[in-house]
Amino acid sequence: MKTRRLLFAVLSCFSFLLVSLQAIGADAIGAVERVGVYAYGTVPQKSRSAIYGQDRVFLGERVETVQGGSLKIRFLDETELFMGSKSDFVIDVYVYDPAAANEAVLMKMTVGTFRYVSGKITKHAVKIDTPHAVVGIRGTDFTITIDESGKTFFSVAVGEIEVSPKDGSASAVVGKDGPVSVSPGGGGVMPAPPSSVPSDPGVADAGPGSGGGPGGGDGGGDGGGGGSSCFVAGTEVLMADGSVKPIEAVLVGEKLAGADGAVNEVQDYERPLLAGRKLYALNGGASFVTAEHPFMTKQGWKSVDPKATAKENPNMKVGALQVGDVLVTKEGVITITSLVAAEADPSIQVYNFKLSGSKTYFVREKGKGAFLLVHNCG
Repeated sequence: MKTRRLLFAVLSCFSFLLVSLQAIGADAIGAVERVGVYAYGTVPQKSRSAIYGQDRVFLGERVETVQGGSLKIRFLDETELFMGSKSDFVIDVYVYDPAAANEAVLMKMTVGTFRYVSGKITKHAVKIDTPHAVVGIRGTDFTITIDESGKTFFSVAVGEIEVSPKDGSASAVVGKDGPVSVSPGGGGVMPAPPSSVPSDPGVADAGPGSGGGPGGGDGGGDGGGGGSSCFVAGTEVLMADGSVKPIEAVLVGEKLAGADGAVNEVQDYERPLLAGRKLYALNGGASFVTAEHPFMTKQGWKSVDPKATAKENPNMKVGALQVGDVLVTKEGVITITSLVAAEADPSIQVYNFKLSGSKTYFVREKGKGAFLLVHNCG
């Protein structure tokens, strides 16, 4: 049958691209903008770990939400994907290049509820693989719900999608005229009464473009959109043995020097994209830290944006960092004489840790300056 031959040809093409991309290695293809309750990611060749706002999403990464959880991802081409409760998917192929003709996306959705809002990538280059059908994109806003049995519902808000059942039955173009479903037992694409389609507030309440651009969400005072407090690559960290490492080279299990002689072990790390946030420079140095990160001063913990810090560290009492504050360093103290904000490339990766013990460590600008006492994330 023509439909089956077309379906196999499409999947074969994407399989070839998948092999090619896996040979290159895992690449960041987007960032998390919002997490509700909990979500987890499993990057190829790495262990499963929690996902936080502003974390990067990688090619081949399995992304899962828990019961009652939700997640929003914004991809490099501005496509938005909303995930509802107990949802599970992987992106096996993601090639986005406006200047080339080889754009391609292949998503595998296993179970749960997903809302897809198209970005800049060529729509016909996107395919979504579900347990019993493959979806071709013609529209810009639609929802896919896959229940525990594998029965899959498709609802379109804007435009059209093409649903091709894997049992070889005829494909169907689905628009706004009503939801359809594909069942594990076959039977083709069938109309589905709206009342039969499971709903999920994790995706139903999200309007098109609700993220407000990269870094959207509950942002801090600098308009950065929330996310983890972090430092740029090259920022130097003081290790427990007195050696110095760039922050991006520090590994889980290594030990850092902390406040009052403490030795704090790296239990996990966060490496999100900067997204829409600004970077800040102290005393005429390079821009190296986000607004949320707390520094120890003579008056206690302070950050450029205390409200954003409080969202990440709700049990910390944090004041506003400003010119004239006296920072605590490994060597003593220094006074802030200037504090300057700067725009930066939103695709920059930034870094922070989760630590044991006192949850403190020392950092300095690359190659110069005093080691400043800071607090870890969350």
